[in-house]
Amino acid sequence: AIPTMHHWNDFIVDFGSVNPDRLRVAAILNTFKSEVAIAEAKRVLKLGGRTFVISSAVVPDEESPAAAGMDPFWGLMQESNSTVVVHAGELGFLANPNWAKGVDPLGFQPIDIAAEGEQINTYSLASIHFPVVNLLTVMILGGVFERFPKLRFAAIELGAQWLGPLAAYLDQIAEIYQDRLSSTLSLKPSEYIKRNIRVTPYRFEPLDKMITNFGLAECYCYSSDFPHPEGGTNPMEEFADWIKPFGQTHAQGFYTSNAQWVLPPLQ
Repeated sequence: AIPTMHHWNDFIVDFGSVNPDRLRVAAILNTFKSEVAIAEAKRVLKLGGRTFVISSAVVPDEESPAAAGMDPFWGLMQESNSTVVVHAGELGFLANPNWAKGVDPLGFQPIDIAAEGEQINTYSLASIHFPVVNLLTVMILGGVFERFPKLRFAAIELGAQWLGPLAAYLDQIAEIYQDRLSSTLSLKPSEYIKRNIRVTPYRFEPLDKMITNFGLAECYCYSSDFPHPEGGTNPMEEFADWIKPFGQTHAQGFYTSNAQWVLPPLQ
């Protein structure tokens, strides 16, 4: 609802103003209507916000996110040096929500006795990346990152093992349809991913194998998910075990500079 969006954004921008050198806060945008998202983004920008969470499961204005009608929004994000973020917890991406219903190993209801974390079950964790994979497929092949080469995009708390295979597969699709896409894309899909997209791996994902098999080291950013229990108790050291074989340069990128690209200092 629009009033809820306004209330949250007013609160979070005020919260971030307490320590702007340390805190990077994220406003939320209702993207069912692009004009609503643009108007609220402009309002938040005037308040000092520079990071915006959008839905990865919503088709704005009943058109593709890569359609011309969304270009004013993507253009505003690029022009203002803002970051577009998608996050875990999307509902409604699939037409039917009952793919795991009635199958206890998949759709069980977790009982979280440690903290007020997300109630993740087998199916939700295994499929949590489906909406962002679909959204990025549309945005990349639809030329959004071609038209807006400085657009910042981050997928937070959605894992990262899907990114390398997506890059490889979209490169193959672009090659198959190279004649049709030649006027839309000047780079390989994987090159847009390297340039414009950042993701946060889960602490249990084999980051070393992901980088070895697919590269994209510049795309991975450290996150802890504190204070949720799935974030673990010692995530920095757990990630260090994955990143250690690649040396200090990769470690610095993973722990600091990659994320600085996602959330740059406010201007």
